[in-house]
Amino acid sequence: MTIYGTEYKLGAVVFLGAEQDYEPPEFGSISKIAVLQSGKILFYIKKFTTLENDNHFHAYKVRREMNPSTTFLQQEHTTNCSLMKMPLKAC
Repeated sequence: MTIYGTEYKLGAVVFLGAEQDYEPPEFGSISKIAVLQSGKILFYIKKFTTLENDNHFHAYKVRREMNPSTTFLQQEHTTNCSLMKMPLKAC
């Protein structure tokens, strides 16, 4: 699925944001994609644990957890992607 020129697919790694400037950013992988009748698109995300910043490679080292926490991103055709801080169990 391509949205605004960016291709999203199962297993793709996405940036989820950072709570504060001094905290490491959060990343996760897309585990499910749901397209609703309203045109909204939901990406179900399994979150990674951010371990450290590697200054040499200008990248973050992350770890996949055995039982990761899950969240979802909501994408609408007319708006940018925004993080919804809600666990899947509450949906």
